[in-house]
Amino acid sequence: MTLDHPADSLQGGKNPPRFGGGPSCSRRLEGDVEELGGRFPLLEAFGNDAQRKGLDYIRTHALVPLGGTGVTKVLETAAFELLHLIPAFPVEDEAKLTDKEGRVLPDCHLVPVGTTARQLAYRVHTDLGEHFIKAVDCRTHRAIGADHELKAGDVVKVHAKA
Repeated sequence: MTLDHPADSLQGGKNPPRFGGGPSCSRRLEGDVEELGGRFPLLEAFGNDAQRKGLDYIRTHALVPLGGTGVTKVLETAAFELLHLIPAFPVEDEAKLTDKEGRVLPDCHLVPVGTTARQLAYRVHTDLGEHFIKAVDCRTHRAIGADHELKAGDVVKVHAKA
């Protein structure tokens, strides 16, 4: 059996999953690097001398002094401090915090500070916004009106006429 990638031996001969983009990916990779103390075990084990030297430079000049790659911090600063966005989570099932397919907190909408429950409903689907009846704050289980301003991290169930 020929291995195309050093991690193939860990995956039973299959290529390992490749990482996509996005904040969750950068947070996952940054967390992995932090948990490993700035080490790259696969590259250190299978890389050549030039790659190992490059990794050592990255470790000593970036990862250790900065506590990670900094990608997550840049994205958070841009979204929350510069653009003044907050995360809001619309759900279908207010008890389980899932969508209709059972996925827990499947969507996160980054919305401007001051966004109302009805505006979030429109972002999810035009029909929800147009037929908005009320929304429910899933943490407190209280009904909130169309003009209620969302707070960072709100989990909301939108009720609309069918």
